[in-house]
Amino acid sequence: MRLTDFLQLTNDLNNQTNLYLTIDQKAIPLAKVKITSTACLFIPGKKPLTKDKFIKLV
Repeated sequence: MRLTDFLQLTNDLNNQTNLYLTIDQKAIPLAKVKITSTACLFIPGKKPLTKDKFIKLV
């Protein structure tokens, strides 16, 4: 999925919504985002980013 597609998908979410990744059918908090010129990497962690924090990072 492209980053722009992800942003459009989350467009209708509340800005305080916590973001999670699903890995092996487990919800794991999306804690960090690494963006390069060719890729976007979502990194799991202990505390989830909110949509608002995610948008500010991007």
